[in-house]
Amino acid sequence: MATARQLEIFVTVVKAGSMRRAADALGISQPSISRQLRALEKTVGGELFSRKRGEKARLSTLGTTLLHDARETLQHHDRFTRKNGHDATEHPVVFVRSFLLGQIKRQLPMLHERGLPRDVRFTVVDDSQDMAALVEAENGSLGVLRTDFLPTNDRIVGTLIRSETGSLYAAPGLAELINGEADIEKLGILVPAQQPGLEAYTSRLLARAGIGPEAIRPGSQFIELLLEDVLQGKGAAVFFDETVDDLVAQGRLVRLLDVSEPHYLVLLANKSVDQRTLTCVGHAFSKI
Repeated sequence: MATARQLEIFVTVVKAGSMRRAADALGISQPSISRQLRALEKTVGGELFSRKRGEKARLSTLGTTLLHDARETLQHHDRFTRKNGHDATEHPVVFVRSFLLGQIKRQLPMLHERGLPRDVRFTVVDDSQDMAALVEAENGSLGVLRTDFLPTNDRIVGTLIRSETGSLYAAPGLAELINGEADIEKLGILVPAQQPGLEAYTSRLLARAGIGPEAIRPGSQFIELLLEDVLQGKGAAVFFDETVDDLVAQGRLVRLLDVSEPHYLVLLANKSVDQRTLTCVGHAFSKI
């Protein structure tokens, strides 16, 4: 999804003639300009500039087409903002990965009770998109992500929501079939398919616990469906402990093995977000 900020940066680079002059005009760093353009190129599916050594960068065919659309989009955005007399911070956007969306839907009433603004709009982003770049580019936006470090720069602020641990889980009937850790590999361990980043991360956790690739088979790409398969006894899978605590308490899941490594649930916020909204969103997500 191309953001208004990414389009603004792209148009400014074209107008200014270079990323350095665009950075000066927008009051941000040149590396930030580069990150936003790379993110935009990923979204539109190709290079926006033809870059040849020793020559000035020129708009590609795709870039020329996008430039016209980008200018029109920004004009519509400006007219809408002026007409409604508000800016983006009044209706914050929260970027989330798809695996969190199911939890958010189930717990939305609780999130509102804990202070989440009711006019928040959730936007799902996939693993190929840079969450920090999206938040940096979109005024009034926030992002909730799991990471092993705390991203922060001159346009975004990162806040630790909580540290997280992960474990391998199975349904009680399947768990009864094993006798100690040596038999765990016989269960058939499901990992999220078609999500390369999450699949690689899960496989790395399992490898650290001594479970080799021969025990792993692809499951659903959607965490909610993967969880349903585990609950039905179709295999074991790794989940963050906080997300399945209620199922363990109900006796529907059994924790087989700790596979943790340092990992955090983090809230990112564009620095245009006011402190009250930041505090409310952080408090609401502290229990998700």
